[in-house]
Amino acid sequence: MVTARSSPVTVRPLEPGHRHAPSRRQFLTAGAGLGAAGFLGGQVIGAGPALAARRAGEPRHIPGGIQPFGPGTEVFHVFPPGAGEPSTITDFNGFAGVAHITGTVPAPTPA
Repeated sequence: MVTARSSPVTVRPLEPGHRHAPSRRQFLTAGAGLGAAGFLGGQVIGAGPALAARRAGEPRHIPGGIQPFGPGTEVFHVFPPGAGEPSTITDFNGFAGVAHITGTVPAPTPA
């Protein structure tokens, strides 16, 4: 029978400044972080046009409305049901459906 012989292995200490490649976990974590940052960054950059000044061809709000939080607060360009314009856009070219439902609902019968 032949005995297995292995050559002696010498382990030397790492030199100062020596670095290993990133592990699989570190690589995947960094990739997920970069993907999330790219997605969220795209959402923030895409919000720019919503914050820009009004351009020609954009809808105009109806004049007036309600201030549910009291005087001096933001005006919501809507009216209570039956009190005004059903659409909230002045130059709206289309149809707005309105339903005025009246009556009572009978009480459910016990089973």
